[in-house]
Amino acid sequence: MSPSVKLVEYLFIRLHQLGIRALHGVPGDFNLIALDYVEKCGLEWVGNANELNAGYAADGYARIKGIGAVLTTFGVGELSLANAIGGSRAENVSVVHINGAPSTKVQKSKASIHHSFGNGDFKVFERVFQELTVAHTDLSDPETAPAEIDRVLRECWIQSRPIYINLPTDMVEKAVDGSGLKTPLDLSYPVNDVEEEGLVTARILKRLYAAQKPVLILDGCIRRARLEHEVDTLVTKSNIPTFVTPMSKGIINKTYPNFGGLYSGSGSFDSVRSYVESSDCVLSIGSFNSDFNTTGFTTKLATDKLIDMHTDTVSVGQTTYNVHMRGVINSLLSQLDSSQLKVSTEALQLSRTRANVPSPLENYPESVITHEYLWEKLSDWLKPNDILVTETGTSYLGVQDTLLPSHTTCISQTLWSSIGYALPAAQGAAIAARELFSSSSSTPTSASSTSSRRTILFEGDGSFQLTTQSISDMIRHKLDVIEDESFANSKGLRFVEVKMPMNDAPITLKKLGIAAAAANAS
Repeated sequence: MSPSVKLVEYLFIRLHQLGIRALHGVPGDFNLIALDYVEKCGLEWVGNANELNAGYAADGYARIKGIGAVLTTFGVGELSLANAIGGSRAENVSVVHINGAPSTKVQKSKASIHHSFGNGDFKVFERVFQELTVAHTDLSDPETAPAEIDRVLRECWIQSRPIYINLPTDMVEKAVDGSGLKTPLDLSYPVNDVEEEGLVTARILKRLYAAQKPVLILDGCIRRARLEHEVDTLVTKSNIPTFVTPMSKGIINKTYPNFGGLYSGSGSFDSVRSYVESSDCVLSIGSFNSDFNTTGFTTKLATDKLIDMHTDTVSVGQTTYNVHMRGVINSLLSQLDSSQLKVSTEALQLSRTRANVPSPLENYPESVITHEYLWEKLSDWLKPNDILVTETGTSYLGVQDTLLPSHTTCISQTLWSSIGYALPAAQGAAIAARELFSSSSSTPTSASSTSSRRTILFEGDGSFQLTTQSISDMIRHKLDVIEDESFANSKGLRFVEVKMPMNDAPITLKKLGIAAAAANAS
């Protein structure tokens, strides 16, 4: 007879096997029974002030450890989380949303209970989350629950997007077959058709070998697809001049001789933009062509010169192939003959200047901290392995001019851009970083344990007010987070308020404003 475990134990143990050690969320009467099993299964209950903060924190946690989890209660709790899950969906982040629901008996009776619309429809909120997630399940059958849990968790990992698990109160402690827990969850990625992959690889190599001025552009979906190591190997093996985007900033070491800087259309330094846009062959990996990532769609990459790799498709010129970029990248690594590439062995040195920068509205004395000074000066203070969290808007755009030390992880919401995200995301990231530092056990995540990492947050005062309750979570869990900037050496939560001139702004923000004005006027 197969060994049995309680349904909730199966779920929480699977989370633990995936590398999750912290469960974010808010207690509610429909998830209280499940909460009794959190610590029993080796998880830490974070406990947040509200569900929105919990969701943002789980997202930040996942960006460091590869996957995160959050627990809510039916109706009022899960709807409060919806914005955060929408952000994880848009930004391709693996977040497991577990929702405590009324018992199956209550649902069948269609009783008018609290947290509902009173119309007996207990699936209405689940339907909402079907649109926000890539997989969902209702664990109302103990016979199928283990397989359903494994199915949606796999999709969460493989697709790097959130999932939804509905857990009725009377199912929490039901006995289920626990034999599956003896086998690690299947996290293998889909495999390409060998012939199709070979054709695409050959076409890419032909173009790269023929190019007089090839360029690599690394974008945001590389991290989401957990391909950092493979892409880093491609960069060093090929020595092709390489550029990042705002969404992928920090993904490779800026000391590489072939690193050219950040490309984002008109937001780029002039020399960077000229170099990239004059290339006769651009290999773009994991592109994420949103307005903020391209400075208002001002990037100019000719389609006939572009090789565009996405998670599930690869385009070579005008032709698109239904192949996964993971397989193609690995195929390139095995077949690439770098001696056939026309690239220089000398360090790529491009000037950090811009022309046509809008004039400041006023002249500031040297004693005033301007955005131009702040974001450049930040380069001198950051350390390797720092986690740099920037809020939507000013901070996110300003940090684009900051030179990052090696292995810096940048966290922001480039596409979703929900203000207030950064503070709780920093809380989640700090917990994840502490776990990686203190744990010696191996996990299937893409992250690796490093020395103690600083979590540094830049956020405006308006955004801070939206989710300021996360400060209490940081204090309770004794997290080492630096809010704005600090040059102190002491541990613990630190705040430094930097007052900026009202009419000053990062240059990239000014460029984005110009691009947006032109687009809206046309």
